[in-house]
Amino acid sequence: MVSPKYKTLFENLISKTQEGKVDWQRTSQLGRFQLLLGDQTISVYSSVDENPDFWKIDLGPKAEFTISDKSGKEIDSVRSFNVGDSVYNELQPLYQVAKSSAKNIDDTIDNLINSLEDL
Repeated sequence: MVSPKYKTLFENLISKTQEGKVDWQRTSQLGRFQLLLGDQTISVYSSVDENPDFWKIDLGPKAEFTISDKSGKEIDSVRSFNVGDSVYNELQPLYQVAKSSAKNIDDTIDNLINSLEDL
């Protein structure tokens, strides 16, 4: 279960991302996106969304939220090891908006719509 403070943090991150006030970035790890906020780096990860063979991976988290300090040391994290558990379900909305932000999905869809309208 995710603490109330984390729930508030997730809700605020989702809101600020949707408002375009924060921009998530891709990382070198498939399925992980990060955001520099103040002196901390926040990352969100899902092994399920970006990895078609996720079910073959027995070890490791299926979803993860990590806060690191400016030197890269982990301060705290929230991890889910089971797809569909309460923590996993809490992390998925944040993961989806972070992914959309990092990949510029909304802009890409808008461009496609505009291209089709121009035909």
